Amino acid sequence: MRIALDSIVFGLQRLGGITTYWAALARGLAARQDVTPVLLQPRHVITLGTRDLATSQLPAVRERLPAFLSRYMTAQTIPDCDLQHSSYYRLPRERRVRSVVTVYDFIYEARRRGLAQRLHGAQKRRAVERADAIICISNRTRDQLRCRWPRVPGGKVSVVPLAVDHDRWYPAATPPGGHEAGDRVLFVGRRDGYKRFDLAVAAVARVPELRLAVVGTGLTPREEAHLRSRLGNRVETMGEVDDSSLRLLYSTAHALVVPSEDEGFGLPVLEAMACGCPVVAGSRSGLGESGGTAARWVQVQEADAYADALRSLGHSGARAAAVRSGLAQAARFTWADTIDRTVAVYRNLV
Repeated sequence: MRIALDSIVFGLQRLGGITTYWAALARGLAARQDVTPVLLQPRHVITLGTRDLATSQLPAVRERLPAFLSRYMTAQTIPDCDLQHSSYYRLPRERRVRSVVTVYDFIYEARRRGLAQRLHGAQKRRAVERADAIICISNRTRDQLRCRWPRVPGGKVSVVPLAVDHDRWYPAATPPGGHEAGDRVLFVGRRDGYKRFDLAVAAVARVPELRLAVVGTGLTPREEAHLRSRLGNRVETMGEVDDSSLRLLYSTAHALVVPSEDEGFGLPVLEAMACGCPVVAGSRSGLGESGGTAARWVQVQEADAYADALRSLGHSGARAAAVRSGLAQAARFTWADTIDRTVAVYRNLV
């Protein structure tokens, strides 16, 4: 099969779960003998860590318009492909071409307002209704799709979970059984309102023996002032780090805290667990499929509850059990399985 991969997301997102997924999909398909992927690349690729794709032997076509414009248009049709799979809700320009779209979540619809939200919602709905097959990254996303758009035929919707690269994410130091807890609590990624960064700060403030390490885009002056007022010198701003540096942070951290109130799947949860890092997360976040029974689930969105969960990992026996169960949970998710299930969706169309 010859598959066109509409990689518009590489022009929209520097870091994040979608770009991680899309790069893993491209690499996984390229490694198979039964599939030939062809990349439709944005004019300017801004995603970090995709240099190997850009310089590989994969056939590629580059778009002429910048991504901020082309994202809302139909995608260029690549000749002689059996189908076109979009990374971010675009349909192929020619209607005769069979299409697949991946749906990640409905956070934008629930959390955003204004023209951008309306444009995004209309584009996603059009892509979902016209696509020949839909891939949802979790059962939760599938259920939300069915609730929002009940007329979409269930037969064209498949659940294909995301995964973790076990060659990239693994414990960096001592074996899991002897893993000593550091004093860092990690907060990784975006800090939008629904991510509840404020809860992470307030929880660590209640546990004097811990410090907060913030990984992601630079802090605003307002965030800096708030952190210093609440945590003093018990805060580290790490900025954007590469995977090897993040693996070391995970491997030596006390825990990853994820107080988010809305997620589609939650790749950082799996990546942390694969490195032997316990995870403390909100039970209503939508992270249940990635965290399973291995995460420490906080039942109420209150700082004291998160602080209690972080304190509980100070006991060596509890921490060792959390590390072991996290490693077992992460081992259930492999990109090889994700690719196999994706190719099965393709074959049903072809």
